[in-house]
Amino acid sequence: MTKHKRTAVIVLLVAIIVTLDVTQSTNILQIPKADVLHTKSGLILHYVSEYRPANRIVTFTVTIPMYPDMCYLIPRGAMKKIPQCQSNSKIMQKHAKELKTVEKAKITTTKRTTTRSITTVRIPWTTPLIASPTKSSVISRTNSSIVIRTPLQRVKRWLAALIPIGIGTGSLIMSAIDFVQNRNLKSQVNMMHNAIKTLGLMSQNQQAQILHLNEGEFKVARELNYTQVALNKTIALVNEHGDILREHTDALRTIMSQTSFLNSRLNSIAHTMETHFIHTSMDDILSNRLNLHFVHQKDLPNVVDMVTKSLNITFDDADNSVPMIELITRLLVRQQIDFLPCKTPDSTDAGLLIGNLVFTSYFAAPSQDQASFSVYEVVPIPFTHSNRRVRLAQMPAYLGIESSLQQFIRWSKEEAAACDFEVMSSCRETPPSRKEASDDCLYQVLTDSTLTACRTELYTDRLFLRRVGHHWAISSNQSVKCHSVTSSDLEHHTIGHNEEVILPPVALITTMNTKSLACDQFFLPGLAVTVATPIQLIYNASVNRLQKDFLDLQETLANETHWAKLPYISSEVQAIIEFIQSTPKPITTGYLQQWTEHPFSLTTLILVAAMVVLCVLLLYYIRTKIRTGANMTITMPSCAMELMTLPSLKSTAT
Repeated sequence: MTKHKRTAVIVLLVAIIVTLDVTQSTNILQIPKADVLHTKSGLILHYVSEYRPANRIVTFTVTIPMYPDMCYLIPRGAMKKIPQCQSNSKIMQKHAKELKTVEKAKITTTKRTTTRSITTVRIPWTTPLIASPTKSSVISRTNSSIVIRTPLQRVKRWLAALIPIGIGTGSLIMSAIDFVQNRNLKSQVNMMHNAIKTLGLMSQNQQAQILHLNEGEFKVARELNYTQVALNKTIALVNEHGDILREHTDALRTIMSQTSFLNSRLNSIAHTMETHFIHTSMDDILSNRLNLHFVHQKDLPNVVDMVTKSLNITFDDADNSVPMIELITRLLVRQQIDFLPCKTPDSTDAGLLIGNLVFTSYFAAPSQDQASFSVYEVVPIPFTHSNRRVRLAQMPAYLGIESSLQQFIRWSKEEAAACDFEVMSSCRETPPSRKEASDDCLYQVLTDSTLTACRTELYTDRLFLRRVGHHWAISSNQSVKCHSVTSSDLEHHTIGHNEEVILPPVALITTMNTKSLACDQFFLPGLAVTVATPIQLIYNASVNRLQKDFLDLQETLANETHWAKLPYISSEVQAIIEFIQSTPKPITTGYLQQWTEHPFSLTTLILVAAMVVLCVLLLYYIRTKIRTGANMTITMPSCAMELMTLPSLKSTAT
């Protein structure tokens, strides 16, 4: 039992060791983040950047207020469901009237006017009422007149005698009064005469004083006159300034009215432009051209910042040729447009708000724990094989390698057109990741095993040049003669024999810290600074840095022990070949037997020979007849007429 156990343990250990060896041999090599060259196939892996596939969706919503003049943005089916977008609705009619009034509004200037009103007070005319001394008088008043009614009395006779007596008495009294007044007047006249004399003396004194004051008064009057003239001129200037101020006030009012009109027009133009951008953006979105043109210019910085933080994507700051908004747009996967109507339309400064347009954008983004892939640009170097220029066939444009999980992502030129690996760490669409099988050409290249699955295809160009790290990859159909030069001006450079360099058909050469190379078909400039990281070589199942300035690849590519270099056959041609190979060959049967075995063979030959002889004799006879009867002359006698000779009459014998 112990021997069997030991044997079983030994067998198990051997199996484990073999399994480990197999797994180690099947694992791909650790490819560095640098330019790599596989020497056996001439395949260049140009390192681009790190890439993380998008495995989640980030939504971003933008809401835009919608007004009746934006109804044309909505599809016709949805417009029928919105009352505010119907042309016969009351709201739309009211809005149309408002638009017409705004369009027909004219700029009017207002003038300041003053009105004066004179108020008159009418005093009614009144008639005094005189009452009679007797109590029997009656006073009555109507609308337009007053009637006084007094009863009549009888006049007595002694009244006429009393009147002259009264008059005489009165005249006597008046004469007495006049006498007294005359005496008083005389005394007063005397007093006035004395006073006049006194006033005359006083006036003489005052005249003397006035003579002294006249000169000063004239000066003051003259100054007052000048002051009055200046004051009049000042008043005129003030009036002119007042008129100018009134004109300026009117002009300011006109400018204010024009400014308000222009403000409304500018708001209308801005709204029209915004609506145009929204319409263009919606048209592109419905045509599957995703964009963010509907976002207002003032909101774009905030949108870029918010979306960048949500997507968790890094951008390379070294490349500033592409704007940020364009990079973010490339991550759009889907966009959706919805209309949310208002239950009750709200009146705003911009117009009647009938609802909101909601733009929902879906961005593809990677998660934080997503494994990154190293992206390489795949470039096969052409070489000469069997007098033909060929290269490695059926290679993708880009290859993503995840070393820990042994996963790969392949991009064709069409799939990589929407991606920018040098700037962005993710892309809108990612091809499926897969694990390469051992019968795949790329897997055999990355494991540096025998290239049994690799095929070749024709390469038409005569020359191939590509920078790989510090080196240049050169491929031509024959050896190339080059000369080391010190400047790019080849016309003024003298070439010496000791400067000649012969390059093999396929080679790696560096011009770092060296002179430039002037060849027959191209020119390689010398570089004094480091341009890229050094190139790594896949050789003998390991990845090592190239330490040489020159490497001949023609020898390794010509070796057929690692690679048979079979031509690539497309699937269509392969299907045709397989169909031809699977089709059974037809059975050939001898339809014509030997003439000796055929019963009618001799008779047939005799008849055919006789027919041929007869045909030949007939043709010979016809030809001889034509030659002998070609020229004939006929002479005819004339009766009473001159002889007529036909010099040459040609007749044709049939």
